[in-house]
Amino acid sequence: MMKYIRYIVKNDEPLRIADDSTSQNGQTVTLRYIPGTTIRGYIVNQLVYTLGEQFDKYKRDLISGQIVYMNAYLYENNRELLPSPKGFYEDKTVVTEKKEIQNVVINGEFDDGNKRAGLGKFCYFKDQCIYYYNVETGSDMKILINKRKQDDKQNVFRNEYITSGHTFVGYIKVDDEELAKAILEVFQKNIFLGNARSQGLGKCRVLDIKEMPEDFIPYQEYAVTDDAENTCYMMLLSNTAMRDNRGEYVGLDLKYLEEKLGVSNLRIEYCSTSTVNVKGYNRAWGSKIPSITMYEQGSVFKLKFDGSASLENMLKIMQSGLGVRKSEGFGRVLFLKDYENIRFKMEEKHRAEDFTQESPNGNDMQDLKILASNYYKKEIIQAMQEKIAKEMQEDKAFSVNAINLNNSQIGNVRGLLEANRYDAYGTETIKRYFAHAMEKEQNTNVQKQKSSIKALKDTILPILDQPLEQTLGMKHFTKIMGISVDELISEEELQRMKIDYILELMKFDNRKGVK
Repeated sequence: MMKYIRYIVKNDEPLRIADDSTSQNGQTVTLRYIPGTTIRGYIVNQLVYTLGEQFDKYKRDLISGQIVYMNAYLYENNRELLPSPKGFYEDKTVVTEKKEIQNVVINGEFDDGNKRAGLGKFCYFKDQCIYYYNVETGSDMKILINKRKQDDKQNVFRNEYITSGHTFVGYIKVDDEELAKAILEVFQKNIFLGNARSQGLGKCRVLDIKEMPEDFIPYQEYAVTDDAENTCYMMLLSNTAMRDNRGEYVGLDLKYLEEKLGVSNLRIEYCSTSTVNVKGYNRAWGSKIPSITMYEQGSVFKLKFDGSASLENMLKIMQSGLGVRKSEGFGRVLFLKDYENIRFKMEEKHRAEDFTQESPNGNDMQDLKILASNYYKKEIIQAMQEKIAKEMQEDKAFSVNAINLNNSQIGNVRGLLEANRYDAYGTETIKRYFAHAMEKEQNTNVQKQKSSIKALKDTILPILDQPLEQTLGMKHFTKIMGISVDELISEEELQRMKIDYILELMKFDNRKGVK
């Protein structure tokens, strides 16, 4: 009997899982979720060591359809989030906290002038409203010293990553009790995922892992609860492609889906979709595998048919998935409940820390310290937001335009700040950069209007040097809940928050300059 293992992990360090479909030369973009292929790779590599000679016994099952490794998506406020659905439009000129939106998938219509609604990356549905979240990302810049171009210039490239502090939930579907037990044993405490693990990225903490009841179906709370008469809405939980009866790739094989639903004359009345070019690499062959064009997760289809699609048939499809590479997490679908009733959207904020998280050793003082640390960080973040909002209102924030530098100089400084956010010696590196830049300017006697970097140095370095509370004009804390603030936040974290504050000011100034 197939069972689901549910795992919840939190990335204590930045996490980078390259998105080959959108990455370009010189820049690597990260996925905003943990794909099933990443989880499969970690488990297989760990079981090679833990099972020893027995590994050959399970090797075929681990990489075949006997085990399904589903994608891990964002987990917020003890709630499992879905990929944000496509098909919603909004009036961009209206700005409200809870905003009305229109669903084009219902009848193919929306008001003139409306544009695609921004719904972040993940969401949940409640009371006719989509509550959506974004995944916070950062980037670093590196130089390939040993791979110079013919003109002998160093090859500079930028890598994006998910910032630390996000929580993800995913599932592994397995039908072998011994193998399930082995997976549970290796998926404990800290695990390391994604790219650049040797550079300190990818460390994730397992917050919870357990077997689910036999009748459990992931994300069933969003699914239909009754038979569907003539119409249903199907959303893709992961990228999906199918093969037709000739073996050729198609988006949806309606004949196959018609048979599985037990209906006739199945057709797509309306839909809202996008496609993605899914690539892969076979380590056994030592080469890339052929890419596949798939419908992207979040694509929504309004299906019309003659007859009634039974709840049992729809649940079976949700359990088994559709199309190719299902064992890697592709082809997961959801038949939506009350989807046509959604009329509003509202943004929710990601919490970098989990207030309800249990301490690993159950120590009460450790729990109190976690709570106090989160409270202090929340106060700092709120003070940052208020300070930036005030300066925006007074139109006097970090004035790059007043400093009068050219775009390349500003870009270099911004890249330097981003690259040193997680470096323990980042502040010293930034100071050395400005010292070198000032010395270079003096030696070359540059007199051009957009040349001096001194004003930028005089703005940034005081923020890095002085206490963050003083910069933000916030209340000075010595203790929180009886614990010294020095124990609640490290110097590295304070440095990162200072750099984040500078970057936000620079972003504001950049937007201010755009008319």
